[in-house]
Amino acid sequence: MAPIALLTDFGHKDTYVAAMKAVILSMVPSVSIIDLTHSIAPGDIRHAAFEIWRIRPYLPIGTILVAVVDPGVGTERKPIAVNFPGIICVGPDNGIFTYLLQTEPDHTAVELNRTEFWGKRVSGTFHGRDIFAPIAAHLSNGSSLHKVGDEFLTPVRLPLPHMVVEARTSITGEILHIDHFGNLITSIGRLISTNAQLQFSYWLDPQESFEFTKEQVRIQLGESELLSIADNYGSVSAGEPLAYIGSTGLLEIAVNGGNAADRYSARRGDPVTLIA
Repeated sequence: MAPIALLTDFGHKDTYVAAMKAVILSMVPSVSIIDLTHSIAPGDIRHAAFEIWRIRPYLPIGTILVAVVDPGVGTERKPIAVNFPGIICVGPDNGIFTYLLQTEPDHTAVELNRTEFWGKRVSGTFHGRDIFAPIAAHLSNGSSLHKVGDEFLTPVRLPLPHMVVEARTSITGEILHIDHFGNLITSIGRLISTNAQLQFSYWLDPQESFEFTKEQVRIQLGESELLSIADNYGSVSAGEPLAYIGSTGLLEIAVNGGNAADRYSARRGDPVTLIA
């Protein structure tokens, strides 16, 4: 029986998440349910897409990932499921699976149009409970992807993050996400530090990789100060800013013991440049 992982923007104040779990457990009582996060900002599809990409390598093989950040619920947007190697994603066709679709071309999608696999009554405002949860339960219990829907060739994709490489001497990206600590996760990477070198390869497109001399690299956030690449938070004094390679391989900017978003008045989409 495949585990089911849930990601939503429902929060914890209401019983929305509990309703989805209740539906799933009523159909497959012994299934394991993983709560990825329910703290996506309401309707923030881009953040959800990033979190799905970030957590995906660590989910057990066979996981059914249900993602419900769905401002278009009840409209003509389609409910879909996408089968990637070792994981099936279920949710609305609104771009929420963009980064997986981009980085994992070996996938198959279906439109969830077999209504006999939905709940008995379908609300116009709660497809997480009435469509996606029942579908996840059926898939976890062994139903095949093509049993619950027909092939779907063109899932919606969000525009990809900004990334411009100039003559292998500079890379300009953007702030992709600001985490709970105020750390700035950028679109620059993936980066690998090897001794005195810093290797770059574009995480969303299989382009040629190349290297910089690490000690020459500087990071600029908008018009703010230039930072060198540090190994970890402890590489600088408390209260000092640093740039470093984050756990996903993307360039990040933080303040040791502080909040980089506040220090730089940073917002998602602000430009960041790596200069070699």
